[in-house]
Amino acid sequence: MENRSHLNVKMSALPTPQSFFYGLSLPADFALPDNILLFYHTWNVTRPLSHGRYALVIPFVSMVYQIDSARFALRPGQALLIFPHQLRFVEPGQSYYDRLLITFDLPTPQAYLPQTPLQQIQEGLWPVLERCLDDFQAGRVLELSLGVLEILQLLSRHPVGYQPVTMSQAVTRVLGHICQNLNEELSIDGLAAHVHMSASNLRLIFRKETGISLGKYILLQRLDSARYLLMHTRQSIEEIARSCGFSNVSVFSHCFRQKTSKSPMQFRKQKKASNL
Repeated sequence: MENRSHLNVKMSALPTPQSFFYGLSLPADFALPDNILLFYHTWNVTRPLSHGRYALVIPFVSMVYQIDSARFALRPGQALLIFPHQLRFVEPGQSYYDRLLITFDLPTPQAYLPQTPLQQIQEGLWPVLERCLDDFQAGRVLELSLGVLEILQLLSRHPVGYQPVTMSQAVTRVLGHICQNLNEELSIDGLAAHVHMSASNLRLIFRKETGISLGKYILLQRLDSARYLLMHTRQSIEEIARSCGFSNVSVFSHCFRQKTSKSPMQFRKQKKASNL
């Protein structure tokens, strides 16, 4: 009865309609998130990606995302919204890249989308996210779409004031070239010529803007690509070494063991056993 009394107060406060045919309307171009995909990554896909979908990244470990010419140091408890056609990839060098991705289509930008790339996650978001996971697994499309809408609205209320580190055009081009040509030799002299710069100048600028040497960055990208192929393909060790740009299997195995304390074959067997 108490709830009913409270409801009566609210109902009696409603104004008399000026017209019985016009009420509150959604914007003419309003659209819900559609064609929604949820997936969980623990690896780094070393090739840069660009597509026409929105992507919401929810990390569970710290990682650095390269979005076009900007670097975002992403931490657990934050979320990153990537807009359509932005070139993106994760910088290498970690053992795991645990993150949940929610990707979706929208015909036009919507008012409920966060207006800044980075947002702070509040406790109230986690129950909504859990509900979305259940709806996705059960194929409840409308419920899932409304849940993703709610997540985006919640994130919009808590933007993170963050100034991304903007990279020079030369370094951005070098990063993209490395990721797209890991199977090649990729000498520093060759990369410098690609961006019309001296090798010494490129080394200096690359370290200044990324915090890592160019040679080490290339090696880490090769090793991340190798780990992905070992976990998710049936390619032989020799094929993986070649496709990741190592001169031979011995060099590949030596570098891989230095980074992971395991041989490529031991790493593959361990990952397969953990997935059984």
